[in-house]
Amino acid sequence: MSIRHAAALLACVLAASCCGGGPDGGDLAMVPANSLCYIRISPDAAGLVSALMPEETSGVPMALVEDLLEAGPLGAAVISIDFTTLKPQLLFLSRGLDAGEMERIAGSRLECRTEESRGRTDLLTERGGILGSVASRNGWTCLYMGKAPTAVVGPWLEMEESGSLAADTGLAALEGGDAQLSLLLPGNMIDFLGLLPLQRWYPGMAEMRTSFLSLQPRALRVDLSTDPYVSLEARMVRQGGRHTRLSLELEDPGLSADSLPSVVRAMAEELL
Repeated sequence: MSIRHAAALLACVLAASCCGGGPDGGDLAMVPANSLCYIRISPDAAGLVSALMPEETSGVPMALVEDLLEAGPLGAAVISIDFTTLKPQLLFLSRGLDAGEMERIAGSRLECRTEESRGRTDLLTERGGILGSVASRNGWTCLYMGKAPTAVVGPWLEMEESGSLAADTGLAALEGGDAQLSLLLPGNMIDFLGLLPLQRWYPGMAEMRTSFLSLQPRALRVDLSTDPYVSLEARMVRQGGRHTRLSLELEDPGLSADSLPSVVRAMAEELL
């Protein structure tokens, strides 16, 4: 792999970490196969999530995420992205909360009412607008944040392992590891990246994407931790089953989770 390709991969990793341990292994069977990406969040990563995934980007109140993390590790799947607002539709997964507890937390933080519907509980505004939905199965509870619960939560309740990310052989080859945040990109997301009109939105990232895709990636995992020092590792499965690993460590007693985004952006700018 050339220096240019290595720089492109590192820049992609840094950029991905700014957009997104936690549950490991069995949770992939609860994530729809058509998800664009999946993030594992450990309970001690609330401050890191707040710094890297602000409410204005995700559209989800940080107080809601903090409440969910109090019950244990959390997973978050990006189901789709609204090209008009660039806001994601998210599917949160927890084994520490039952449906009733999830409904209570969501109802409080989103200031919404609930309504039972076909094995799930929809979250509605006072005027009846859909904010999301809550459902549970096989010991897992999901909180869907989006306007299409029938299309997302309905199939999730009946989903088999063959229709989940557990069936992605590339991601399966990348399992293992312990981090505060883990970002998993399946082949779906990599194909999706190739379709985005980045040349029009972010010209600088368009060239980075070209170099990244030239590596023929089929799955990517990024692990990020800040304790006891900043550790960033990317592992990639490439076409033909080849593996690539890139790691970065930064130790500075004065570096906090709040200052991490500016450090990451500065490093990305140097690479780009």
